[in-house]
Amino acid sequence: MNIAPFASHHVSEAAELVAARFRALRTQQPILPEHFANPALIEPKISHLASTSPGVVALEAGKLCGFLLGMPLAEFKGRRAVYCPEWSHGAILEDSSRIYQAMYRELAPAWISDGRFLHVLTIFANDRSGLDAWFWQGFGMLVIDAVRELNPVPCQPRHDVVIRRMRREDIEDVQRHDEALRRHLAAAPIYLSYVHQEGATQFEEWLPGTELVMFVAEREGKIVASLGVGPANKDARPTIEDPGTGSILTAYTAPEVRNLGIGATLLAAAVAHLLNIGKTRCAVDFESQNIPAVRFWLQHFTPVCYSVMRTVDDRIAWAGAERPTGTFWRSAA
Repeated sequence: MNIAPFASHHVSEAAELVAARFRALRTQQPILPEHFANPALIEPKISHLASTSPGVVALEAGKLCGFLLGMPLAEFKGRRAVYCPEWSHGAILEDSSRIYQAMYRELAPAWISDGRFLHVLTIFANDRSGLDAWFWQGFGMLVIDAVRELNPVPCQPRHDVVIRRMRREDIEDVQRHDEALRRHLAAAPIYLSYVHQEGATQFEEWLPGTELVMFVAEREGKIVASLGVGPANKDARPTIEDPGTGSILTAYTAPEVRNLGIGATLLAAAVAHLLNIGKTRCAVDFESQNIPAVRFWLQHFTPVCYSVMRTVDDRIAWAGAERPTGTFWRSAA
């Protein structure tokens, strides 16, 4: 296997490789939209990224068996970063671990020399070998994107809970849920930074008559849980971004009523609503460190993409392998 710089004549083969990987994923999850199975829709994205950022290809007997391109980000989690969406890389599934390891070793120095010590990549969920390759190179799980069909959600109806659309008089309660959710995401072990912005979330747009729909669970006259759905999340993976996709955009259940089946009942109402308005599938994304969310969503959704991240010690910028002999600091001992 030979690793070489990505060139313009590699675009078509690279796009076909991504499409082939997606088709393999779709055989397992036929609910996914079809568009990523067409390499012609992927070529412009790869071509544009390749014209602005360095990349590599893996070649065997002159045939492309893998490629890797990274998108520079001015800031992600407070640092300069590089991000590889699921369409910006690929390796043949039969040998993806070896191919990914070889390509990353070749391309990572270009990212480091550009001061990008945070590396993020999204990979199709069916490539377990490729995912393991990234884990063995120091990457850790970050976010899961998942989908489900709009078949009924198994749940036990609760006679003491009313599920309904949010009304104007519920907005203050839902805002408190939003604040509690953000604080939950900022706490251990998730640690998503949260700077409170007064009035940043305008829940009026979730009132009836809009594309955004907020369902609430009322128990003993109190709003104890909420779940919002809408069109495909703008932050969702292009793999599932489609007019037929509805997304879970927010969800929160008060701690005192968790594990009582209220979340599943809310989800059942949301899924029924999406089916009623002509959607085909429901999508959700969640942080891998959000333990209650992981346990809940994986009961009802199937992963489509995993996003992983690695932080490189930025001292490597001045203490790398190329540093001249004899210039290393030594302990006074």
